[in-house]
Amino acid sequence: PYDAENIAAYELGLKSLWFDQKIQSNISAFYYDYTDKQELGRNDQGIAKLTNAGEATTWGLELEVSARLIPALLIDASAGYLNAEYDEFESRDDTNFALGFQDLSGNSLVRAPELKFSLGLQYEWALGEAGQLAMRLDTSWVDEQFARPFNLDTDKSDSYNWTNAQLRWDSQDQLWQAALYVQNLSDNDVITRQERGGVLVGFAQLAGGFLPPRTYGVKITRQF
Repeated sequence: PYDAENIAAYELGLKSLWFDQKIQSNISAFYYDYTDKQELGRNDQGIAKLTNAGEATTWGLELEVSARLIPALLIDASAGYLNAEYDEFESRDDTNFALGFQDLSGNSLVRAPELKFSLGLQYEWALGEAGQLAMRLDTSWVDEQFARPFNLDTDKSDSYNWTNAQLRWDSQDQLWQAALYVQNLSDNDVITRQERGGVLVGFAQLAGGFLPPRTYGVKITRQF
């Protein structure tokens, strides 16, 4: 059994336009106070289970900026800072029974990277009655994070970079679109999920998942 999760959320933000509306900026600050925060883990048989952390708090800042200094070029960027910790949490690591229940107060929350950055560049060509052509490049960087609340080295996922590119054509009436795209341009191996279960036949069970490798293709869209 597990309890319902409760959260008191506070957010404050500001949206603004600058330099004849050529630059738009959005900034926000937030504070989340959790009670009985639900955490997903695995028992000693490797079966998924939900448990409750007593209390946890997260707070942070987010900044988004987009600029069109010349009509053909669009630049957008974002940055985020996150502080996320357990205030009250006692739990047993089913991969190491000898340690018993541990006090995890002060540990980082699961899947809570401290820093995130992104940058996007888009250049557009007007083709008159033939529509519009746009070339776009997006890149992002995500800080290291933990897959489990115990914050062990084996629970840590490294920081990673992710880059996508696209060449897109839009018809003048906006009904047709065709795009050539590449995702994960640098073909990085990025672990998105890790789970460790109980010890089975002398080995700790480990499950996880990766983001897709470099992927490329053609996409054609018709609006109705």
